[in-house]
Amino acid sequence: MNKKRIDLKTAAERALLTPLGSRVMRPHFGSRLFELVDRTMNDAYMLDAVEYSTEALERSLGATVKRVDVQKGAIVAEVALGEEKTEVRVVFA
Repeated sequence: MNKKRIDLKTAAERALLTPLGSRVMRPHFGSRLFELVDRTMNDAYMLDAVEYSTEALERSLGATVKRVDVQKGAIVAEVALGEEKTEVRVVFA
């Protein structure tokens, strides 16, 4: 398996699972997904999840987000960085 693909997937997972502002030397790394904890899953929740995921991946990694799907308890995103593409799934269960 391509090492760059593994690195992109790992980096994307970390960007989504790290609360924004929690890294000392990288205050702009991470996502706002933790703001969604204990919220009712409705249309507003889903829109916020897509927005927070997209902004985190673009800001933290400089990646291009091709697709974000919100499923019950999970976010699935297709991410590209240069020629590399990967799909990342993070679960909030």
